[in-house]
Amino acid sequence: MAKKKGQNYLHGAAILTAGVIIMKILGFFYKIPLGNLLHDEGYSMFMGAYNIYFIFFTLATAGLPVALSRLVAEADANGRAKQEEKLFRVALGTFTILGLVFASVMFFFPNWLAAVYLENPDAAPSVRAMAPAILLVCMVSAYRGYCQGNGNMLPTTVDEVLEVFFKVVAGLIIAVLVLRAYRGTPMELPMGSAGAILGVSIGSAVSLLYMVIYKRRHYDALAAPYTAGVHDPHDVPEDDEKVDSAAVIVKNI
Repeated sequence: MAKKKGQNYLHGAAILTAGVIIMKILGFFYKIPLGNLLHDEGYSMFMGAYNIYFIFFTLATAGLPVALSRLVAEADANGRAKQEEKLFRVALGTFTILGLVFASVMFFFPNWLAAVYLENPDAAPSVRAMAPAILLVCMVSAYRGYCQGNGNMLPTTVDEVLEVFFKVVAGLIIAVLVLRAYRGTPMELPMGSAGAILGVSIGSAVSLLYMVIYKRRHYDALAAPYTAGVHDPHDVPEDDEKVDSAAVIVKNI
């Protein structure tokens, strides 16, 4: 299937704004019941693990999806479909490696992170439970950057809403079940917090699945040479067959 034309600026901004509003509403209905379930002690474990996740996520993806989006937009404007696909694949590999590094740190050294960084050893199960999420969200970033580079904000917005929705639903359900299973034990709150954190990983998994399906359904890897309607006047058909090496792409990103 050929690529769909991107939305105009105002349309894309409206889609993103609607998505932010929906996510804020979902977040409101998430934090209050979660806080009631975990109480102050358990909620501090949850937020501590989430803070570590946010730092690693920032280090792993800071500016990279935006850079990919810009490079894809440039290739799309010149009708270089093969270059677009190469950009995406290299970026996906790069983001995955970065995600694996930070996920490994969270999975194999949760006790150290909880004790030294958070000064709360009981948060260790939550830190470990967050590890899959950092890997998944790094991979999702490549798909989002690719779609945004094609001027399409819809999949990113839908993807983010799905991620938050499943995080909320799965996190609350798992937290309730785990708290019941460990009720009256010293691990009740640490494991309850970890259960809630698993909802983040589940939301990220659904997010990645959606983006994989969307890209396969709506973007052809080798679309017609000229698709954007805006072309470099010096561009020639032979340019569309050229692709940069992986090393050059990584350097450019």
